[in-house]
Amino acid sequence: MVGSGLVGAAIGVAAGIVLAPESGKKFRSDVKKKSVELKAYLKPKLKNLEKKGKAEYALFVKNIKKTSKKAKKEIPVLVSHAKKAKKQVKKRFYNN
Repeated sequence: MVGSGLVGAAIGVAAGIVLAPESGKKFRSDVKKKSVELKAYLKPKLKNLEKKGKAEYALFVKNIKKTSKKAKKEIPVLVSHAKKAKKQVKKRFYNN
């Protein structure tokens, strides 16, 4: 959502610059003014996006650690079950 807003704002500024029939001095002044306005508009949005990104990353890392810890506990149990199943299959089908 924010990304499409940023793209839209940039396109609007670019279109306004290209289509405006003004003198060079006025044109540069307008470009500078619009750049300052765009920066003021984008700064809080980007800061908010950064904050959300950091929070999502922290949650992702927390979940990975939790899942990893759980997997470390479950893998030996699963390996043990697999070994027992292998022995049962060998015994049942190969009589070894």
